[in-house]
Amino acid sequence: PFSLWWDDAYLHWVKPEITNKYRDIKGKKELKTLGTYSVTKDAEIKKIKLLLKTGDQIAILAADNDSILIAKNGDKDNPYFVSADFLMACSDYKGK
Repeated sequence: PFSLWWDDAYLHWVKPEITNKYRDIKGKKELKTLGTYSVTKDAEIKKIKLLLKTGDQIAILAADNDSILIAKNGDKDNPYFVSADFLMACSDYKGK
């Protein structure tokens, strides 16, 4: 059992554990993070209405291969699924 999500370029399979964390944060449950990172270059994924600006802080909530669940500091529409490549291209996140 997997869920699907997509960004501007790819369709991704997501394990149920990741989807459950997504539901938890939507339900305002407190979650541990896997790290906090700074956005170093403006970036956008229009399909999911995610706009990151240089200096924004993002927390990684869960990661599974290329699928990463993030929360943008101060964003009421959190969380977002993004690809590792997207995150590495616009932040100081370096991957696993």
